[in-house]
Amino acid sequence: MQLFRQKILNNIFNSIMIDVGSISDREVARKILLMFSTFSIGILMLFVLGSVSLYRHEFLMGTLDYSVALILIALLLFLRKSSYRFCCYSGLFLMTLLFWYFFMSGAGVKHAFLWLYTYPLFVFFLLGAHRGALVIELFSLPCLVFLFFDLYSGNNNLYDQHFAIRFIPSFLTVSLFAFMFEKSGEDARKFLTEAQSALEQQVLERTAELQNEVNAREKNEKKLKNSEQQYRTLFDSNDDGVSIIGTAGRFLKVNEELCHCLGYEYKELLHMTPQEINSPVSVGLVSPYLQDLFGQRKDSVVLEVEHVRRDGKIIPVELRAKKIFFNNKDAVLSVYRDIRDRKKEESERMRLEAQLHRSQKMEIIGQMAGGVAHDLNNILAGVVTYPDLLLQQLPENHHLCEPLKIIKESGERASAVVADLLTVARGVARLKETANLNISIREYLCSPEHQILLSHHPEIKFVTELAPDLMNIDCSVVHVKKCLMNLLFNAAEAIQGPGTVSVSTCNRDVDAENAASLHLVPGQNAVMVVSDTGTGINNIDRHRIFEPFYTKKKLGRSGTGLGLAIVWNTMQDHKGTVTVESNSKGSSFTLYFPVSKGQISERGGLSVDLEILKGQGENILVVDDDALQRDISVKMLRLLDYTASAVASGEEAVASLENGAVDLILMDMLMEPGMNGCQTYAEVIKRYPGQKAIIVSGYSENEDVVKAYQLGAEGFIKKPYTVTQLGRTVQEILKT
Repeated sequence: MQLFRQKILNNIFNSIMIDVGSISDREVARKILLMFSTFSIGILMLFVLGSVSLYRHEFLMGTLDYSVALILIALLLFLRKSSYRFCCYSGLFLMTLLFWYFFMSGAGVKHAFLWLYTYPLFVFFLLGAHRGALVIELFSLPCLVFLFFDLYSGNNNLYDQHFAIRFIPSFLTVSLFAFMFEKSGEDARKFLTEAQSALEQQVLERTAELQNEVNAREKNEKKLKNSEQQYRTLFDSNDDGVSIIGTAGRFLKVNEELCHCLGYEYKELLHMTPQEINSPVSVGLVSPYLQDLFGQRKDSVVLEVEHVRRDGKIIPVELRAKKIFFNNKDAVLSVYRDIRDRKKEESERMRLEAQLHRSQKMEIIGQMAGGVAHDLNNILAGVVTYPDLLLQQLPENHHLCEPLKIIKESGERASAVVADLLTVARGVARLKETANLNISIREYLCSPEHQILLSHHPEIKFVTELAPDLMNIDCSVVHVKKCLMNLLFNAAEAIQGPGTVSVSTCNRDVDAENAASLHLVPGQNAVMVVSDTGTGINNIDRHRIFEPFYTKKKLGRSGTGLGLAIVWNTMQDHKGTVTVESNSKGSSFTLYFPVSKGQISERGGLSVDLEILKGQGENILVVDDDALQRDISVKMLRLLDYTASAVASGEEAVASLENGAVDLILMDMLMEPGMNGCQTYAEVIKRYPGQKAIIVSGYSENEDVVKAYQLGAEGFIKKPYTVTQLGRTVQEILKT
């Protein structure tokens, strides 16, 4: 309503006076509006007075009133477009003239003084206390002069003494009151202005402080947002699962990795407890630690637990928990690291350590067995070879032939035991040839050894399931048959009463993952499996069954304790492996042999007429550090019509060749002290390129034997050997 009235007044006065709406200072606008309103009332009164004068036939006074009114209207129209200051002072000047006119003309039937009482109010209101007082003095002086002149002049007086006595004090009182009122108003406005300035200053200062606080808050919020973003990034990008657990025992926060690891959605985990993701074994393990953390008995814990995925799979986890404050409350920060790979590596490491330990044990035992076997071979050379020499020289019906054959057979059985020891030492002197497991299995099953086993276990059924397309392998056929014999013998003894022992073969492609666990080269393998329906092998024995001399049988009666050790070492020598599966229903041994691309060669018989093996006097040098072996070798060669001589060391051999060349050297590999066979042959080849040589050893193709082959050696004979074996080998080398 007030705005509506203000709008109407503005429209009225804008039409005849200055546009107060364009003035920004409201107080100034009010003053101008009041001043122009007074002028308007005065102009209206002049028209009224002029009309009254004309009605009284006072034409001069009426004309004067109308003229003054018109002049004031013209001035108002002019001032309407003037500035405030000019308008104010000009208007005040006109107001002064107007009131002077009213006072000195006696207008209003001698009541003009009543108008003069309003003059101080306007002056002080428009000019203020001090300037208004000065203007009142300037205004009052002409009025007083006119009043005294009017009182004491002889003309018709407008005012009398009673008027002067009433007017002067009352005008001064009104002026004083107006002065005091305006002065108090100015003081109040000054106070208000100062207060407003102080308040504005305080507002500015507080605004600045608030702005600083806002800026600081925005900065802190930005930092907090960046920190939260960094925290979220670190929380979610962690390779380990992370969770925050509240005192109520529920997840307050989890990261993406934990959700992925457990197979749950984020919201699902927030409605779960740690107990729900732990396996039954781990629940009882985790709960006490959480109670210790919340109870401040511990600050952090590290333990291994098992978590259950959503699909039911068990995951081994390393749990690291620490007490923290989250949202101003106690909480537990838990970090879950999937240790499946670590467990697998630890298991593999333990397996490798066990295998290394076994290999080291086998190596130590093998070294011992090898040393014993080497010495026994030299001793057995006389037991096997001398009866053979004597039998070659005696007629078949001689009474000494039978005892000599018994001595020879005893020596050969002893030699077989030595061969087993050499197999344990992984140094048995056997050359590998391309063969087929099916043929070797059939040959063994028809052998006298297997027939003896069948006679001892008539209630046991032996069955075979041999793959018709089985691939060939490179192997020592003798040792493959020895492995089969030992496995069948153990399988038969594991069965109490009736049962079944089966032998099967197949081709099996071993991929990279399985090859790593089996320690094989990835690729095709020929596999032989020997299974039984016996009582099985317990876990403790299963880890020791391949150790030499470890046996549950009566040592010396039913076995030597070397059977499975021979199997294990034979598979190592053939770059294969053997695995065992056993339970209360029986055991199964699986042998992996890398396949060969070679073709099977026909093996000729060993029974050869001695006359066919005789030479033509070729010169052969025997190099051996054992006197008995030198004597036996020389006698065998001479029996075969060769010219033979012998030396006891490699150095003597080199010196002997300086006196004359020989057709063939029969050289032992292991000689002490001085040069061994390989070193001796290397020195001989350096001086006499193309010199033929046969290697003699109780060991297999070790590094020195392979090196001797590379230097040019062409033959190999295993100790102890017979006249026939020696004659055949020498004849083959001399003919090449």
